[in-house]
Formats: sequence, C-alpha cells, structure tokens
Amino acid sequence: MIKHVYSTFVMFTVTIFTIVGCGWLNTSTTNEEPAETSSNETDTDFTTFMENPYYQVYVNHSEQRMTEEKNKFVIELHVAAQDETNRLEPDDLNFHYQEAAFDEDGRTYPPIDEPSVSSLDGEEHIIKVELQYQAFLHRDTSEIEIPFAFEPVNEPQTVELSPLNESIAPTTRDHFILRSLERSGEELSFQGTGLHPLEGADIWISVNDEQFFPENQLTETSNNERSIEAELRFAMPIEEHYTLHIARPALNDVMWRSTFHLPAEEFYE
Repeated sequence: MIKHVYSTFVMFTVTIFTIVGCGWLNTSTTNEEPAETSSNETDTDFTTFMENPYYQVYVNHSEQRMTEEKNKFVIELHVAAQDETNRLEPDDLNFHYQEAAFDEDGRTYPPIDEPSVSSLDGEEHIIKVELQYQAFLHRDTSEIEIPFAFEPVNEPQTVELSPLNESIAPTTRDHFILRSLERSGEELSFQGTGLHPLEGADIWISVNDEQFFPENQLTETSNNERSIEAELRFAMPIEEHYTLHIARPALNDVMWRSTFHLPAEEFYE
C-alpha cells in the first residue's frame, strides 16, 4: 500500500499541475510552460501526489493480481476536486489515453483494456480510477514508471454560479474559480480565473429563471485571457439570491500528461 502524504505545495498558474517526483505538463491549443517540480521522498515514505487549482491526484493503492486469464498489476488513483462542494462525476474527465508502463531497465508493461472509473462512496468530489497493466513486474525491477493522462470533457460553454453571496468565494464550477464577489444595490463586481479564455465573455444574472443583462459593464482580462475582473451595473437592485452566468467564447482542447514513479516493493506488500 502506498501512503500519500500531504505536503505544502506552491500553487502555480491555472492549467499547470505539480506532481511529486516529476513534471506535469499541459497540452492545449495555447502555449504553456511546464510546471516546476518538487519531491518529498524519504527512506520510509514514497509520496505520489499532484495538485493544481482544480484537482488533486494521488496513488491510493497498488498491487499485483493473479487471475485465471492473466497476471497483471494494478494502480488505483483518486482524483479529487479541490473545491469539495464541486460534485465530480466519472464522465467529467476522460482517461482513455494511457500508455505502457516501464521499469528502470526499459521493460514495458502494456495497459489492459480501458481504465475503470467510478464514484467513491461518501465522497461526491472524488472519483476512483483503476489502471491495469499486463504481466507481473520483473523480479529485478526496483522502480516502475506510469505515464498518466486525462482531459476535461462535457464542459458547458456557460458557467453557472448559484446561489451567490459574498461568503461563497472562492468557489469552483466548470474549471472557473470565482475568487471574490461584491454586491451593492445595482452594482456587482467579481474576480475570477479559468481554464479557458474569458476575453469577450457574455455575463448576466438570473432570478427565478428571468434573465437580467447589465446596462453598463467594465471587464479586464489578464493571464492569457484566463483571469477576469468585472464591474457590472444593472437597471434595478440585485436581489439577495441570484445566479451568475458567464458564457465563455471558446473552450480550449486541454490534456494533462505526466508520469508517476512508484517503488516496485510496494506491489508486493
């Protein structure tokens, strides 16, 4: 059993992951710099853990299995939304791009079938991903490397944030992080950061399914158009309970790739 140890990590820019022991790269329609890396390995602990503003991913369990049909080794990952109020479904992320695992001598272990993805009982913000690989590890193997990739899918063009009040921030929905929010009379201002460009986004609110668009709007974007500051003025005072809508002009194609490094001895415990 691999222990996962939570350490202090520096939060990098959105769309950049950090993983213990190796770099987490973002492949998208825009140019990104690779994340910095950090390591937290000791003689008694081997930690495999990564996080970004949206997710944490860590190895929860590893083992070898013998069946009537084939021998294999198995990695169980937990993928958790950083915002625990953000419900994560198995079909929210695509894990279908897995590659062969390999050891320090270059021996390869092809993946078996597609990854198995399921919900975690009692934890609505966590999903479980099981990766299976062909054959037992070679007896001389001391370290195994597991390439891992996933991408967001089924994302709506429009982010909906509700119910809203000043105490809800920060909160995350559909890879948009609402960092601050202020409401005063007819005026509404907020700051946020997203995975996708926000330049030219349409913004409005709704109350009881009735839509209200701002009479005046001032917005400024930065960070490759992924951060936004907005000041809105409406024709009437804003009610206490409302929904904020942000229609993003485009969604990037994004895939995160990295490699987990695991000690072979953990598969025999």
